[in-house]
Amino acid sequence: MRFLNRKWANASLQDFDMQLHLSVYLLHLQSLADDFPPRLRAFAAVSAGRGLRDARLIKVRLNRKKATLRVVFQLPADEDDWLKVRILFSKIDVDTLHEPAWKRVCANAQSRCLADEVDLAPGGQFEARFLFDPRGETAVQFRRFQMEIEKLPQGREEPHGGWRQDG
Repeated sequence: MRFLNRKWANASLQDFDMQLHLSVYLLHLQSLADDFPPRLRAFAAVSAGRGLRDARLIKVRLNRKKATLRVVFQLPADEDDWLKVRILFSKIDVDTLHEPAWKRVCANAQSRCLADEVDLAPGGQFEARFLFDPRGETAVQFRRFQMEIEKLPQGREEPHGGWRQDG
């Protein structure tokens, strides 16, 4: 993570430093807003590094042939309701994807997102970074971004699907 590290996510910093980390990230996002496509800009603005906080990682699907990475989270909406968040990263840079990090995070059915960041990457690409609890950090470089959010029936939790690679 470039801005919102584990100390920030775990509130292990002084209040001033906590706010400073977040403010620097938000200013960075603001400076990049015109460079992001509309959907990614909207996600970055709404998330602000905390939009996926406490979301449980459900599954990740890599398709090398199609150069896509699908990431599915289950996010608590309130006491009894859950949201399923599906993110599709397309035209990913398969060569820079650190598969062992993704596999490690996916191996733990209790992996929760602590923070997320979006940024510019070399070659006109974008990058999404995720910090997980109990441990782990992942990233993906991509050119296209799609996200769907679905409200799940009350009390329903999605089963853990882990990591899978197709193609």
